[in-house]
Amino acid sequence: MKAFSITRLAYLTALLFASGACAQMPGPRWTNSVPDVVDAVRVADPADVSTLKKLPQSDLVDALSIFAGSDDVKSLEKCLAAGADVNAENSRGGNALVSAIGTNSLNAAAVLLEAGASSDFETRLGTPANLAEAVGSVEMRRIVLKGAEFGIDARLRVAARDGRIDHIRSLLSSGANINSKDEEGFTALLEATQANQLETIKELLKGGAAAETLSSDGLTPLALAVINSNKDIADALLRAGADSNRKILGVPLLSFAVIGGSNEILDLLLEYGADPKIKSDDQALPAALAKMIGNDDVARRLGGVPELEQRIDLLTAIRASDLEGVEIALEQGGDPNTRTEEGYPAVLVAAAQSEPAIVALLLRSGASSSATGPQGETLVLAALANPDRAKGLRNLSSLLATLNSEEVEDLLAKKDAKGRNGFFALAATNIGSRSELVRQLRSFVRSRLGENTASLSSLSRLVNTPDADGISPLEAAVLARNAILIGMLSEGGVEETVDLGRPSLQDVARAKGFWDVLAALPSDRDIDFPLMKGAAIEAFQKMQTKLQEWGYYQGTIDGKFGDRSRSAMISFLKDREKELIALGDSSKFSSRKNDAAKNGEYTLVVESKPNPGSCTWKVAHWQVEKGSDKSSKFVGCVRPGASHWNADGFGYVEYGDGTNDLLLFGADGWDDNQRL
Repeated sequence: MKAFSITRLAYLTALLFASGACAQMPGPRWTNSVPDVVDAVRVADPADVSTLKKLPQSDLVDALSIFAGSDDVKSLEKCLAAGADVNAENSRGGNALVSAIGTNSLNAAAVLLEAGASSDFETRLGTPANLAEAVGSVEMRRIVLKGAEFGIDARLRVAARDGRIDHIRSLLSSGANINSKDEEGFTALLEATQANQLETIKELLKGGAAAETLSSDGLTPLALAVINSNKDIADALLRAGADSNRKILGVPLLSFAVIGGSNEILDLLLEYGADPKIKSDDQALPAALAKMIGNDDVARRLGGVPELEQRIDLLTAIRASDLEGVEIALEQGGDPNTRTEEGYPAVLVAAAQSEPAIVALLLRSGASSSATGPQGETLVLAALANPDRAKGLRNLSSLLATLNSEEVEDLLAKKDAKGRNGFFALAATNIGSRSELVRQLRSFVRSRLGENTASLSSLSRLVNTPDADGISPLEAAVLARNAILIGMLSEGGVEETVDLGRPSLQDVARAKGFWDVLAALPSDRDIDFPLMKGAAIEAFQKMQTKLQEWGYYQGTIDGKFGDRSRSAMISFLKDREKELIALGDSSKFSSRKNDAAKNGEYTLVVESKPNPGSCTWKVAHWQVEKGSDKSSKFVGCVRPGASHWNADGFGYVEYGDGTNDLLLFGADGWDDNQRL
């Protein structure tokens, strides 16, 4: 078990406070004057903050944290101009950067860091860096931990994607470049178009955004609108001068409209001058594409198909999901390993855009399963990028059906330009629980684990290899709440092996409340030593060590259970009770409730299925008096299979009269106990 610079409890508390959840919880609150200060800041003139400078520093710091948590950059900047200490701890124990991280307020975090906020500043809730590691988004991690630039232009693109017009206006008035691009060539207009933000698009076009901007992949805003069949956005872009005759990846926009099946988009492009005589780079007319997919009416509207166009082009048939056309093209001598002008193999195009039957046909006809795209894209990544997720998963299943376990591992190990292997893509995808793909993956994992130790080590490396951002496939699976894949790997003994100096996967799952993921991961709360009545001092030392590793105990490891050790033990067991109840429905636990319990009868029992050599965790609640809401509670770890249900172990008990006990048990359970 790893030791961390802040405790698990601090992570959880930081998450709750930063997100605003603590407004509903007992604990530290803002001072009574803070609401008035917040109102004063909001109405203050940004050019004159002299009145704000007279406010107490503690109130300004609290207001700064509130504005950071709500991503209110304008008010936040007024607080900073008035002299609020950018790193100071607020009355809830965090600071402004902690609040921004907890609510994923990227704009606020960027402004605070530019103003001198330190990611290593120690607060009662820990450092911003540790909180970002535990619960931050990928973008937040890049900003806080790697110092990635998130200047005014990057904030404009995020605001466009999120449809925050007020932020867009503010950022443009502050000098943001409306046509700036990120590393993938995306402008604010491309971000807004991809997110279908119509009103934002109108605002950006009004502000001077270039309607004909190109991404690194050769996409324009109009191309995205056509692909998404969004007529209103396409109309706004065409009105702003977007080119209806531009080719995207060698294909005219009219052909994309034909494939999409939207007559509205087709009519709109023709209205704005789209020329149906423009061919794709593979010499296919839009009318030929319409004819191929059986839409004769559209083919006639687009001018019909000359006799010369009747030869079937393989890539055109693949893009149209025309199985018969693909069969004819292959019979006519089409190369199953042909590539697009951009360098994408035909089978990758099929996996990303077409049907499982076409993927299977290409593979049977000799297409290479190990083929990669210009950026290292594999068949796995292409299939999972299919807009129709169900088709994409079936495409991947068709591929895996042709490979043995070693070939599957080689395929999953291939990395793209961002250092992400196939397992990373699977980890971030909801693959369902009963699909053929799940059966195939489970079979693959079991076959590799059953071969030899080297195969287990190889598989472990595969799922623990981090990408360029330092995130491993196993960690991505936890963040994406992919309990199916995690359980599949955990059943075979594959565990986290890379210590990246951040919380364990189990603690990340706890912090996010992903109890199904925690249940799927290997247990990190096993007690494999006999802590019971009459136990040797070594057992008490081991318990103190565990409590210290889990972040509950900071004292000396001496085996003496004084007030400090008892307090740590009780805090841990109270948290463990809540956790066990949340985990009660998983396959590793048994849980039963009795809403009609009588005096002395159990209302709730949760019991873990222990690993060999470990005690069994148990939770029990029982009714004290009939018709009363008073009940007693027990949580502890005891010997499995004993004649008494709480024999040979330890437990914490809260009685219905309000008293409590921390107890050690002997062989006779309740009749054989002593206070710890």
